[in-house]
Amino acid sequence: MRRVKKRPGLLVAVEIGAEWPARAVVARGETVRRVVSQREGETPEAFAARLGSLTGGLFASDVALRGAILACNERTDPTALLARRTLGAFLLERLGPLGTLVFAAGERAGGRLRHVLSALAIDLAPDASANVTVHFAAEASGVETGERPVARVA
Repeated sequence: MRRVKKRPGLLVAVEIGAEWPARAVVARGETVRRVVSQREGETPEAFAARLGSLTGGLFASDVALRGAILACNERTDPTALLARRTLGAFLLERLGPLGTLVFAAGERAGGRLRHVLSALAIDLAPDASANVTVHFAAEASGVETGERPVARVA
C-alpha cells in the first residue's frame, strides 16, 4: 500500500494593527496557505481562543501544518503577551518536529517588542519539538535579491 505524501500547510495569524509579514511568507511551491486575522474589537485572548478552535479544520486531510507565522502588533502588555504565549504553545503542539513557528514584526518594531518576542521564543523553544524563530522585516532586507547589507564607514 502506497502512503500518500501530505502537502505542507502554512498558517498566518495576523494581530490587528500588525504589518503583513511579507518577507516571512515566502513562496514555498505547493504550500497551502491559510490566513486568520484578529477582528476589530476582539481581545488578544479571544483571538487566541478562536484561532485555537479553527486550526484543526483549516486544512484538508492531505495537508500537514508545517509552518505558522504570528504577525504581531506593537502591544507588549501582559494580556497580549499571555495570548501570544498561549497561542504559540498550542501551535507548537500542532506543528510537530518538522514545523516552524515564527513570531514576526514589522521593520519599525520598537526595542521593547523585539525584546519580548525574542524572550518568548527563547521561553517556548526548550519544550518545543518544532523550531521557534523571530523575524523582523528590516533584518531580512536584501534576502530575496541576494544583496548583503554593507557597513558604511564615514
